[in-house]
Amino acid sequence: MSLVALDLPDEIRDWPGWLEQQIVGLELRKLVQQLEIVGDVPASERSELPSLRVILGDNRDALLASGLSCLNEALIVSFVRQPRLLMELQELVLEQGGEYWSNIERSAEHELLVESEKQLVANSIAGSLLQSDTPKTVELATRTVMDENLEREKPFPSSRIRRWFILAAALAAALLIVVIPNFINEQHEGRFFSRINLLSPSLNDGEFLKRLANSIDSDWNQKSENKQALKQQLIDFRDSCEVLLAADLSHLDFEVAAELKTRCRTWREKIDKNIDQLASNVPFIDVQQEANATLQRLSQFLNRS
Repeated sequence: MSLVALDLPDEIRDWPGWLEQQIVGLELRKLVQQLEIVGDVPASERSELPSLRVILGDNRDALLASGLSCLNEALIVSFVRQPRLLMELQELVLEQGGEYWSNIERSAEHELLVESEKQLVANSIAGSLLQSDTPKTVELATRTVMDENLEREKPFPSSRIRRWFILAAALAAALLIVVIPNFINEQHEGRFFSRINLLSPSLNDGEFLKRLANSIDSDWNQKSENKQALKQQLIDFRDSCEVLLAADLSHLDFEVAAELKTRCRTWREKIDKNIDQLASNVPFIDVQQEANATLQRLSQFLNRS
């Protein structure tokens, strides 16, 4: 699972263009969830924050016509501190956004998905109508396909383009239905933080961290048989860090969840370094010792927290 929030530019002046791409993209909900986990606004205070209408104020029409660049830095930052506003803004843009929003560059994956859905629907409509022998129906089917092609040239957000967006979202949801069960089945045999049911939301902070520590103690082999065996368990642990980073930790105390994910990124970087060392001329025993020390410190941190 990708960590969209990690791609947020370092400079605030670069945020408007990046956020606009997320608003017209396919991963906005994922971004919102990730920003809420690492954000600095406690869940108990979010309901007291200003609404989208209040934040935009007189800038609403300018934003719909020319994008986020019309907002000052303080307003731009508010979208990152209150990421759910991005969902409201996406809906507003889909309904009322001007031609500016149709010209924002989208990912190749997004374009391919939308074009694929357009073609499927066009073929389905044309195929069903062409089954009739009535000349008028055949003419209607032909005009339908032609209209579809012309519609692609219309600026965002026409009502038909909005329907393509909904179709794309539905397809993504269908893919999740297929992928998630397979992921769970694979996860059953996982190690470290990838163990099935390890990241249970029913646990309190202490129990949750203790379970993470136990998974390290159980799965980490301090005396790997060879370089390949060490590399494989390093990869397993690094991949399990990705699982933890992508997990919903909203059941934990906000500060605990934020620190855990921050440390997890650091752990992952250290493990990546060890993997790179194995591919170089660093002695196998040195990499093993360094990795052992890292995993031992992680277990101690989790048990102490």
